[in-house]
Amino acid sequence: MKSAQSSTVRLTVILCLFFCSVELLGSSISTCDDIKMPHRESGARYEGMIRNDDYRFSAVIPPHLTGWGAASGAPFHGFTIYLPNDAQSCIDFSIAIHVSLPEDERHAQHSPKSDSRSHIKKIKGNGWIGIETTTRGRRHGASFDNIDITFSVPRITPVEGEQPISSMTDVGITLVTPTQDRNRTEAVFREFMAQLIFR
Repeated sequence: MKSAQSSTVRLTVILCLFFCSVELLGSSISTCDDIKMPHRESGARYEGMIRNDDYRFSAVIPPHLTGWGAASGAPFHGFTIYLPNDAQSCIDFSIAIHVSLPEDERHAQHSPKSDSRSHIKKIKGNGWIGIETTTRGRRHGASFDNIDITFSVPRITPVEGEQPISSMTDVGITLVTPTQDRNRTEAVFREFMAQLIFR
């Protein structure tokens, strides 16, 4: 009897150690709950074609979908698209400008997420070249995939009577999806990326 109980305890400990370690390995994985943008039906609403002269880009929200951004009157720093029929999949688009001062030795660089289950490659789009990182891990007992694309676009702003201001537009786009839904959700993500243009 004691032997059977000991075996059960050992098996329970082994299983716990295994699943806990898997969860920890995937700790860099994001879910849509981690996204800081407003949730559905909250904040500024974006549909169809989007043009932004400050950041010099255009994008198209896929048909029948909505991007949710910061509240009206707040600075624009992107939006989140929640994919249909699925509360766990979303596309997060974030954007910001940083100014390069003459005394700066180098620009700050993006640091893509990386762990033992990450795949990193270069990717080229319309007016930009970036890094794509695909990571798989577990959150809340389920397998999730994150596809992160990051890049910076240089820009020069003329200033009358002075040296032009050099700056960079930093962009990050992330697909968050349960692994089992990736074939469907990644198709929407690729459609969005194909129509993202910087000038």
